[in-house]
Amino acid sequence: MKLKDVRKIEFWMATVVFVAVVYALLVDTNNRDDSGMHNYFLHQKISYSYFFNFFVPNFIIDLLLYVMFLLLNFVLIPSLINRKRELLNYSLLAALILVSGVIFGVCRTYSHAYELKDYDSIQRSYNSIFFKAFAQAVLLTIVISLYTCAQYLISFA
Repeated sequence: MKLKDVRKIEFWMATVVFVAVVYALLVDTNNRDDSGMHNYFLHQKISYSYFFNFFVPNFIIDLLLYVMFLLLNFVLIPSLINRKRELLNYSLLAALILVSGVIFGVCRTYSHAYELKDYDSIQRSYNSIFFKAFAQAVLLTIVISLYTCAQYLISFA
């Protein structure tokens, strides 16, 4: 099978997985099943909204993962492997990590607001939340990039 055919299948598989995850998130909205996350909020005496503290952050994170996968797997890494517009693509890669780190951080601020009271200052809690978010963004970028590079390595062997 050619790499072009595999990439078409891969795109549709990623899309089906994304739609399935969003569907599962929507179905859970009826039950308000947040896996007990609301208990952490109640323990810290913080008001909890299923929509704002669970649904919206999880939807945005799922959407971001899908977009990151598409951009890295189909646009950025193949262009870097083929050495096309390297400066632009490295800049876009850095921008993707930066933007996804900020988005992960903002979503984590809403979904894990109870962590804000675990630290002695609000600045330390935000530092912790955003450090974890940027680490997650870098790790996901590395994992998806390694996957794409391995795919190219196998196809050229």
